[in-house]
Amino acid sequence: MIELDRTDEEREELVKQWIQDYWKAVVGAVGLAIALVWGMNAYRQSKIDALSESATQTEQVFNYLGAKKVDDARKATQQLQNDESDTSFSALATLGLAKEYFENGKYKEAIEQYDWLIKNAGDSAMRDAVRLRKARALSNDKQPEQAVDTLSGLEGQDYLFEANLLKGDIYMANKQYDKAKQAYDSVKDEGNGSEVVKQRLQLLMIKQQPAEKLAPKPTKPVAKEAPKKEPAPEPTKAEAPAKAEEPAKAEEPAKAKEPAKAEEKAKKEAQVAPKSTETKPAE
Repeated sequence: MIELDRTDEEREELVKQWIQDYWKAVVGAVGLAIALVWGMNAYRQSKIDALSESATQTEQVFNYLGAKKVDDARKATQQLQNDESDTSFSALATLGLAKEYFENGKYKEAIEQYDWLIKNAGDSAMRDAVRLRKARALSNDKQPEQAVDTLSGLEGQDYLFEANLLKGDIYMANKQYDKAKQAYDSVKDEGNGSEVVKQRLQLLMIKQQPAEKLAPKPTKPVAKEAPKKEPAPEPTKAEAPAKAEEPAKAEEPAKAKEPAKAEEKAKKEAQVAPKSTETKPAE
C-alpha cells in the first residue's frame, strides 16, 4: 500500500515498482477479459446462427407438408429432433408432422410423434396438451383403454376440463354410459364449459333409451273410399216405348220362320206319297 505521508517522489517510485512487479498480471487479466468478451460474442453468434438454421429447417418441414411430401417432412423433422431436441423448433415441426399423420388416418405414426414430444418437451403444459392429442389418436385407433390411461396422466390442472370431457366422449362411443355420465358430471359446473357438458348429457340420455322407443310408430294406412256409383237416370217417356218394342222386333223373325218350315215339310211328303200308292195295270 502507498502510504499517504510519503513525498510525491517516493509515491511515484512506489507506483513504478508496483507496475514493474505486476504488469504481467494486469496485462494477462485485461487479455483474459477481452478473450472472454470475444468468446461470449462468438458463442452468442453461433447460437444465433444455429437457431436461424433451425428456424429455416422448421419452415422447410411445413413447406414439405404443404406440398404433401410427407416423407421429406419426416426426414427433416428427425434431423431437428436429433440436433435441436431442446428447442421449440423441433417441437413445432413434430406437432406439424403428427397433425398430418392424424388427419390422414395414420394414427400409429401420429402416436409415435406425440410420444417423442411427451418425452422431450420441457414445459408441462405442452406435455399435457400433447397427451390430449395422443388420447384422440388412440381412441380413433380402437384403443379406448389406453386413451383413458393417457388422459389420467395429466401433470397439471390446465387441461382437466378437456380431459374429462374427452373421457366422457370415449366412454359414450364405447357404450359405457355410466362411466361417461361420471366423467361429464365431474366437470358440469365448470364456468364456460357447462353448456357443452349439458349438451353431452342430453345426447347421452338419448343413446341410453331402448331402440324400440326411438323407432317411429307405424301409422295406420288410410282406407281409400270407393268411388260412389251414380244412379242410372230414369228413362224418359219417349225412350220407354222404344225399349219395349225391341223384344217384340226380336220375336217377329222367329214366328215368321215357323210357317215356312211347315210348308216345306208338306211339299216333301206330297212328293213321296204318289210313289207308294201307285198300282200296276192289270195284264
